[in-house]
Amino acid sequence: MLEYGCGSGRVTLPLALGGHAVLGVDVSPVMLARLRQRLKGLSPEVRALVEAKRGDMRTFQPARKFGLVLATFNVVGHLLTFQDMGRFLRLAKAALSDQAELVFDVPLPAAEETEADPDERLRLPPLRHPASGVLVEHDERYEYDRARQVLLVESDHWLRAPRSQRAGSQDRLTTRLLLRQWFPRELESLLTYEGFSVALTADYTGAPLALAEDMLVVHAKRRRRGAA
Repeated sequence: MLEYGCGSGRVTLPLALGGHAVLGVDVSPVMLARLRQRLKGLSPEVRALVEAKRGDMRTFQPARKFGLVLATFNVVGHLLTFQDMGRFLRLAKAALSDQAELVFDVPLPAAEETEADPDERLRLPPLRHPASGVLVEHDERYEYDRARQVLLVESDHWLRAPRSQRAGSQDRLTTRLLLRQWFPRELESLLTYEGFSVALTADYTGAPLALAEDMLVVHAKRRRRGAA
């Protein structure tokens, strides 16, 4: 299997533990370092099934073919233009062996995000830091560029201060994430243009698209010559 956007191994490691060989590709050296660190805790047999490489999904072209190409957890949301998506699809198609499948998921554009007031911040339930146990407060705001179909998600995180320190200033960490909002019919059109036959489902169980609530899954195969 070829997995684009493998990150720290959320999907890669369960696949390897299930006996599947995986080439994981990610543009982030930090995430790949975490993946390699996690691999050290697994058996030599499992480690031998995982190969991790740094690469951009718009330019990375493997030297061999694969029975399945994956891009899970909204990886394609980082492809902000039709040109970017087209480059990825052409490389993914070239990596597919006969009858193999490209599978990826995207969130359905949500009105509460694309129609949100960009000056309004949404307070979210606190998180507990996995190492220190300290509560971390956070909020988000959304700003949608309709012309580019790009959603900015800006998040602020700060430590919950003890009662005696709440009057003082608190350091904040701000992160900004840009996500392209891909609509079902434009994905179908683009995949068809790039030479795929396409099926859309509501989730990874194969449920019909009509049941989709917040995401959809794309299943694409190279279209056979002469097929409509």
